[in-house]
Amino acid sequence: MSTTVDLNENPSGSLCVYRDAYPWILYGTRPEGRLLSREGCLTSETMDSVYTEDCVLYSYSADSVLTIEHLNDLFNCCPDSLYAYFDSYDHIIDILEFESLGESGGCDCLCLYNMYYRITTLPPGLWTVRIDNRKYYSLYGNREIIEFQVDLSPGVSGSACVDRIYLPWEGIQ
Repeated sequence: MSTTVDLNENPSGSLCVYRDAYPWILYGTRPEGRLLSREGCLTSETMDSVYTEDCVLYSYSADSVLTIEHLNDLFNCCPDSLYAYFDSYDHIIDILEFESLGESGGCDCLCLYNMYYRITTLPPGLWTVRIDNRKYYSLYGNREIIEFQVDLSPGVSGSACVDRIYLPWEGIQ
């Protein structure tokens, strides 16, 4: 911004300009995500028979919203709460999933849950999505997090799955 000011005629005053960007927000608004809801404890009878693996279903809408369903996610049977931490950078979306067992300490059992996420203000383009349930992926043999790339444009939808070698009602396979 530059301007010429005649201090003889106007010894005081103000000059304002519209700011359309801030240094801590690059390329517009940063994507934000949140856990919308969850359902579980799923059993062999109530889980979706089509998806017996640890799966993610996703869809992207014209209003720059990515909806994610994480199916058959493994957690303690009685968590005080289930929550997720979101981060996005360099066209990567990280979702880290956690449980809080609260004062009760949880139960001595494991269940499958379906987790539903919504990520807003996500511009179109090639994105990598990574979902990591840190405690249970390493503890029960899933060595890889769910990770997939998707070229987001309105109407794009799909799925990505990783093999689950442990189901709570069958023991380690």
